[in-house]
Amino acid sequence: VALLSFAWALTMLGMPARSEGATELSRTLPPSTWVALSPLPNQGQRASSALGVNPFDNQFVLAGRSDGALMRSADGGSTWKVAHGAGAPIQTIAFSPTKTGFVLAGLGGLRGGGALASQDGGLSWGPVSGLDGRSVRAFGFALTLVLAGTDRGVYVTADGLAWRPSGLSTTSIGALTVSAIHDPVRVVAGSNLPSRSGVPLFQSTDGGVTWLTLKTGLTGKLVSSLTAGHLPPASTSRPLGVGTKTGRLTYAD
Repeated sequence: VALLSFAWALTMLGMPARSEGATELSRTLPPSTWVALSPLPNQGQRASSALGVNPFDNQFVLAGRSDGALMRSADGGSTWKVAHGAGAPIQTIAFSPTKTGFVLAGLGGLRGGGALASQDGGLSWGPVSGLDGRSVRAFGFALTLVLAGTDRGVYVTADGLAWRPSGLSTTSIGALTVSAIHDPVRVVAGSNLPSRSGVPLFQSTDGGVTWLTLKTGLTGKLVSSLTAGHLPPASTSRPLGVGTKTGRLTYAD
């Protein structure tokens, strides 16, 4: 979460192409204030493992726990209600930026929990098809398709409900983002497992049909997070933020 937040801040501030660690960030980011939110229902010792904010109304927030429970807040996190009972651990929550009320939750666990979908902003949930047995770590939205990063590569769907494999099947994907949402859709994915040949970053410029390894010159052996910033003027692709094991954040076209 910290890496993604820092990456977004760099875009908004118009930082140079590379920022070397937390010391540099502390000199450039504006002061921030944090307020403690109410505890989640029946939290106990369970970890909060994922958060999602509705892009159409930021008062609606979802939180996922390591025991598989999903909590929903309609007042910006002041109060919470259980939206889905315990199950496989929640690893990621992602609201669609174009389809009001549609949200996905990626599940983990030893056997892979697949994913859940909600079409009413997180009030009710149901399983999707095609991701059974997969550990789902990340989602990315384009205008005409949705992609998921899993322990066995990338999966794709047109409606968010019926999924199929879309390459990199021998690679564990821990982070994924869509940098060009219009056709041809451009996707960048990163592996969460160490690589001996540089940062394991992959790019598809055809919506996940084919993939190529990106040669970036970054340091680190795995990718911990990916994010895409605002679309610059006169450009069709958004700048990328990459978090690696070294803690560095780099932006590239």
